[in-house]
Amino acid sequence: MSEFRIILDLATMHDLSVDDVLGRRLDPRLVAVRAMVAHAMRSQGLSTPKIGKAMRRDHSSIVHLLQT
Repeated sequence: MSEFRIILDLATMHDLSVDDVLGRRLDPRLVAVRAMVAHAMRSQGLSTPKIGKAMRRDHSSIVHLLQT
Protein backbone atom coordinates (compact mmCIF):
# COMPACT_ATOMS: atom_id res chain seq x y z
CA MET A 1 0.00 0.00 0.00
CA SER A 2 1.37 3.43 -0.88
CA GLU A 3 2.32 5.98 1.76
CA PHE A 4 -0.35 8.39 0.55
CA ARG A 5 -3.01 5.69 0.68
CA ILE A 6 -2.17 4.89 4.31
CA ILE A 7 -2.44 8.58 5.22
CA LEU A 8 -5.69 8.98 3.29
CA ASP A 9 -7.30 5.85 4.77
CA LEU A 10 -6.47 6.72 8.37
CA ALA A 11 -7.44 10.37 7.91
CA THR A 12 -10.79 9.32 6.45
CA MET A 13 -11.41 6.80 9.24
CA HIS A 14 -10.95 9.58 11.80
CA ASP A 15 -12.92 12.25 9.90
CA LEU A 16 -9.80 14.29 9.16
CA SER A 17 -8.29 15.65 5.97
CA VAL A 18 -4.88 14.65 4.67
CA ASP A 19 -3.81 18.26 5.33
CA ASP A 20 -4.82 17.84 8.99
CA VAL A 21 -2.67 14.74 9.31
CA LEU A 22 0.30 16.30 7.52
CA GLY A 23 -0.09 19.73 9.14
CA ARG A 24 1.76 21.24 12.08
CA ARG A 25 -1.05 21.51 14.65
CA LEU A 26 -0.36 19.60 17.86
CA ASP A 27 -3.93 18.75 18.81
CA PRO A 28 -3.77 15.43 20.73
CA ARG A 29 -6.24 13.81 18.33
CA LEU A 30 -4.06 14.73 15.35
CA VAL A 31 -0.90 13.52 17.05
CA ALA A 32 -2.59 10.19 17.81
CA VAL A 33 -3.59 9.73 14.17
CA ARG A 34 -0.07 10.67 13.03
CA ALA A 35 1.30 7.99 15.35
CA MET A 36 -1.11 5.47 13.82
CA VAL A 37 0.06 6.47 10.33
CA ALA A 38 3.72 6.10 11.34
CA HIS A 39 3.06 2.66 12.88
CA ALA A 40 1.13 1.53 9.80
CA MET A 41 3.93 2.63 7.49
CA ARG A 42 6.57 1.03 9.69
CA SER A 43 4.64 -2.24 9.67
CA GLN A 44 4.83 -2.10 5.86
CA GLY A 45 8.63 -2.07 6.20
CA LEU A 46 9.28 1.62 5.49
CA SER A 47 12.32 3.28 7.04
CA THR A 48 11.95 6.26 9.36
CA PRO A 49 13.47 8.66 6.77
CA LYS A 50 10.98 7.45 4.15
CA ILE A 51 8.07 7.78 6.59
CA GLY A 52 9.32 11.25 7.52
CA LYS A 53 9.41 12.31 3.89
CA ALA A 54 5.86 11.06 3.32
CA MET A 55 4.63 12.86 6.45
CA ARG A 56 6.68 16.04 5.90
CA ARG A 57 8.67 15.52 9.07
CA ASP A 58 12.23 14.78 10.11
CA HIS A 59 12.99 11.12 10.75
CA SER A 60 13.65 11.89 14.43
CA SER A 61 10.04 13.09 14.78
CA ILE A 62 8.94 9.75 13.33
CA VAL A 63 11.11 7.87 15.83
CA HIS A 64 9.33 9.79 18.61
CA LEU A 65 5.89 9.00 17.14
CA LEU A 66 6.78 5.32 16.96
CA GLN A 67 7.61 5.34 20.66
CA THR A 68 4.09 6.50 21.57
